[in-house]
Parts: sequence; structure tokens; C-alpha cells
Amino acid sequence: MSVNTVNSLFLPLIPEQISEKEALLIEVDRQVLPSHNELMHYLTVSEKKQFSSVKYAQARDRMIVSRAMLRVLLGYYLSCSPESVAMATGSYGKPELKDQVLFFNVSHTKHKYMYLLARSVPVGVDTEYINPRKQWHDIARDYFHPDEYAFLLKSVGDPDAIRQFYSIWVGKEAVMKFSGFGMSLPINSFCIYPDKELQTVYYEFKKKLYCCALQLMERRDQFKCAIATSEGEKIKINHIIINE
Repeated sequence: MSVNTVNSLFLPLIPEQISEKEALLIEVDRQVLPSHNELMHYLTVSEKKQFSSVKYAQARDRMIVSRAMLRVLLGYYLSCSPESVAMATGSYGKPELKDQVLFFNVSHTKHKYMYLLARSVPVGVDTEYINPRKQWHDIARDYFHPDEYAFLLKSVGDPDAIRQFYSIWVGKEAVMKFSGFGMSLPINSFCIYPDKELQTVYYEFKKKLYCCALQLMERRDQFKCAIATSEGEKIKINHIIINE
């Protein structure tokens, strides 16, 4: 399968360019993508070796799909082949481009893959499947900010409580991924308000204060998604869904 064949999944739907004031969110269903054996062609030699050594088939497929399709998208916007995209890793493990002409982030849950790209600002995205049987109380008590836990306690018995829990969850993940600090940023050190679709989130790391703009995306299905971008920048989210 050629790069042009893979691109045909996206070209009818995605813009030719990403503007300075735009973040492009591409949501892809696994069933429309090629097999991981075909996608392996878009990986570097070291990535092929790394991913092929993963023992569990489901985890191996997820890693190959995430990285290969990311390379296809980056290659399209950088006008180069997917395998030649020069990628690096930040100080705390966040993947990035060596020259940072594009910022990106990736998230995956179940059969959904989310790719977020922007020209001018760092970005973070997270998506999670809402498990209605999730026992959230102990997790919120032990790991969430006290204000988040207090908010959720008021929702005990409410059928919507589980969605509020996941709103906080994806919001936290998006902020941590945006920051570049990852899990080094304590998850209970900042607060997400699940009832606010748009909010500014403040967080402190190594005695320095940071902030970002967070958007909790409203969905009617069994998934939650959050996007973090730079505060003060009016970034439009262009959300494209590819599921057939």
C-alpha cells in the first residue's frame, strides 16, 4: 500500500494547510485503517524493531497504528515521506519534531485514535472510553485535587457522575501532555472543573507557575475528549472524524 493510498483516507477531508490560529483534531476509527503489517512500512528501522518486540498483539497494533499514522500525517504537512520525519523526545519523554515546525499530540482508547496538530502552539489531547462500571470514588479520593473530589462527592447517585469523573480524567491527561512534563507533574496539583467546557488551568512545576487553555469536548457517545492549548491564543479547533 502506497503513501498516496493511505493519504486518500484523509485528503478528501483534511485541509491542505493548518493555519497559525488553528489546531487540527483528526479522529480516526481503527477499522478504516490498514493492517499494522502495511503500516510498518511508514516506520523507521528502529521503530520497527522496537514495536515488533512488543509481546502482546493488541498493544503492538496500537503502538504501530499510533506512530505510523502520525508519521503519515506529519509527512503530508511537511511534504516529506513518513519515515523521514525527524522526531525527537523532550526532556520528560514527550514526542516532538526536532525543528518544531509543527506541534502534535496523540491519544488512543478502544478503537479510536486522536491526532492533534498545530502550527504555532504546543498541544495536548486525551480521549477515554467511559466505562459505566468504573469504581471512581477511590481513584478520585486518592489522586484528584481536593476540589475535584468535593465536586464529585456532590454527584454521588447521579447517573451523570461517571461522565463528570471522566471529564476530569481527560482534562488532567491533556494538561499533563500539553505541559511536556507528563507524569512528573503531580496529578493532584491542579484542578479541572468538569462543568466548564472552556477553562484556564493553572499548574506549578519546580516552583514555576504555568497555565493553559483547556477545552472539554461535549460528546453524546461513550467517549470523553479534552484538548489543551496555549492560554491567550485564540486557537480554533477543527475537528474531523474519519470512520468510514
